[in-house]
Amino acid sequence: MDCHAIIPNLPTAKRMRNFSLSAQALLRHAQKQALKAEKCRLSGNPEGAAAWKRLEQSTRREANFLQQQKYILSEVINNPKGTEKCA
Repeated sequence: MDCHAIIPNLPTAKRMRNFSLSAQALLRHAQKQALKAEKCRLSGNPEGAAAWKRLEQSTRREANFLQQQKYILSEVINNPKGTEKCA
């Protein structure tokens, strides 16, 4: 592979790394939110537990979205010509 094939992918690789790091950070926050939900549940605060659980689920969805974006970019890099169609 020559350098011309690598250079255009540098911004994409950086985006993939950012997607991955952001997703990891969001998953850590989701774990903290789950703990807060459990603490609320144990302390007899069902409304607080439900709110923290909703936040946790939303955070996990965002992390999943970022992971999907990373996967899509990796597919674009690995298959630059696209998929072959059957006749």
